[in-house]
Amino acid sequence: MAFPNKKYFSLNEVSARWSRKIKDVEYCVEHGLLDAYVKVCCVSLGDSSNPSLPQYEFTGCKRLVPEDCHILFRHTKRTIYEFRSKDCNAKERLIKPERIVITKSDLIIFLDDLISFEKKYNLHYEQETLPLWDNACPEPINNIAVSNDCDIICIGKNFYSFGPIQAKIIRELHKAAQTNNPWLLGKNLLIDSGARTQHLKDLFKSHPILPRIKYRAKGYYSLSLEKLSTNS
Repeated sequence: MAFPNKKYFSLNEVSARWSRKIKDVEYCVEHGLLDAYVKVCCVSLGDSSNPSLPQYEFTGCKRLVPEDCHILFRHTKRTIYEFRSKDCNAKERLIKPERIVITKSDLIIFLDDLISFEKKYNLHYEQETLPLWDNACPEPINNIAVSNDCDIICIGKNFYSFGPIQAKIIRELHKAAQTNNPWLLGKNLLIDSGARTQHLKDLFKSHPILPRIKYRAKGYYSLSLEKLSTNS
């Protein structure tokens, strides 16, 4: 049974769809060319320009102010006090709670907005749906693809996404994995990436890529591009 089509996507998924760097997607969002939303639950909202209007409770997706996105993309999080109204002509303020804190992973782009943007700017892409929900038959494990300098990496039919520090390390491991000497010193990888952990695997704890990160004596690591066993 095919998985149902998705109605919205993350920024990383959009960048993979376009085969563009994540910074290109962020540029479109922070300049108001593409709307970004966040999901909220049981919040009270009111009109920022007319506080006398009655407030209302809302659960669902709310459109972000581009200026908030601009600041968010330059920091790890952003405190939100208001949203853009449905017609984009006003702002709605948060009443209860008075503020929420969001990160980049909270942002979503609706499919309808994505299609409208692609038509407006004549932007083409190869797939009808994003790779995450690809229902086609699996391809050989040696089909390896990288986008966004390892913000996202595909090995066979498995897609992995990473934070900035993780991406720096995976980028180097992925590059080395395609050479005759795939082993890199973990200590150097951590220092070069700016990580504060002492052990490389701690940085990828609970991450689905972890079974592919192999350890060798004296602190050396490599990234396996081979098919994983079912017991991994």
